[in-house]
Amino acid sequence: MSSTSTHDLVAADYEGRLVGFAIPPLPRAADEAAQRAARQPIFAMVNHAGCVRAAACGGALLATGGTDNTIAVYNLRRRRFHGKLTQQGGGAAVNCLAFCGESHLISAAEDGSLCIWRTSDWECLLTMRGHKGAVHDVSVHPSGRLALSVAADRKLMLWNLLTGKCNYTLALPAACRLVRWTPAADAYVLALPRAVQITDLASGELRHALPHDGGAPLALAFAADGRLASGGDDATLRIWDVERGACAFAQPRAHERRIKALAALGAAPAGGAVVASASSDGTIRVWRVPPQPPATTKPRAAEAGALELLLTIPTQLRLTCLTARRVGGGGGGGGVAVEAAAHADADADADEDEDGGAAEEAAAASEAARPKKGILKKKRAALPAGGGASAKKKVKRKPPLG
Repeated sequence: MSSTSTHDLVAADYEGRLVGFAIPPLPRAADEAAQRAARQPIFAMVNHAGCVRAAACGGALLATGGTDNTIAVYNLRRRRFHGKLTQQGGGAAVNCLAFCGESHLISAAEDGSLCIWRTSDWECLLTMRGHKGAVHDVSVHPSGRLALSVAADRKLMLWNLLTGKCNYTLALPAACRLVRWTPAADAYVLALPRAVQITDLASGELRHALPHDGGAPLALAFAADGRLASGGDDATLRIWDVERGACAFAQPRAHERRIKALAALGAAPAGGAVVASASSDGTIRVWRVPPQPPATTKPRAAEAGALELLLTIPTQLRLTCLTARRVGGGGGGGGVAVEAAAHADADADADEDEDGGAAEEAAAASEAARPKKGILKKKRAALPAGGGASAKKKVKRKPPLG
């Protein structure tokens, strides 16, 4: 994925509205015509009767989920709405979505359930249950065979998507908002009330604790160069070197209000990466992140204000989530390195307050628990290699849903 390509950037809001933009390759501020064109929506739809909490892209497919207990499905290439999915019995509010390539979609809901949907006919192949509270986020392993989920019950769960079984459960000291696999899939990232923490998958040892002292982290996205972007209550956009556990860049007041969502838009031609941020202030901003600095014996302090603002889009919407896909290529959603969706967090959505502050827990609870054994040691298993096998070959089929 490269920012020499155009990207579709899709945002949604509290009122169920969906709006899409075509982001040109590195839109320079001096190019007024390109700036004006990028600010004009290429489509706008309303297909949810309530807040849209999640959006995800898988190739040409777009899925959104909301508080109306439905998943809306779109074809971005044709700019068409396909229809809506609901679970048997009506289901619950959909909090997060993640594609496994273009063949399957994982949804997670307020009632603690996770569902595997086959995109060829939108049949629900399996419903996975294990969490005792609302699922906040789900992240699919690049192989497409595993997924991590976090929920209000303060649990991290590792799911085998071929069998629908939970392979491992870890108790966390606090309810986690977001979870991500690292690009190498050898570690996972958790967003806790005052820190972003990276834990080694095999050993279970905490690699790094990245402090978010200015407010809770509400959005995470891995940029094309492997660095991690984070944003939250303090409206600061941070770029982290996950290998060294250091903040490379920090952009104070990247928005007027808190950052709700982030999306990766590929690599910049001259090095570095391009990311987009969405805020409660109604704006979407596209940033160029400078290239990775040369390796040094000691990480340097974060450079403030070093990100280049390429584009500002005033949507006049109360934005909740953001996702992106590269136009003209398979933008698969299975791998974390190209994962662009950022999910709204239901517990942090008291957005009527100007400060936008999410309820914070005690500082002690913000430190991740170190498991005595890693996920892999616990189950005496190795991570699967190769491209994700289709879930329909292993899971028990169930009747189509309404």
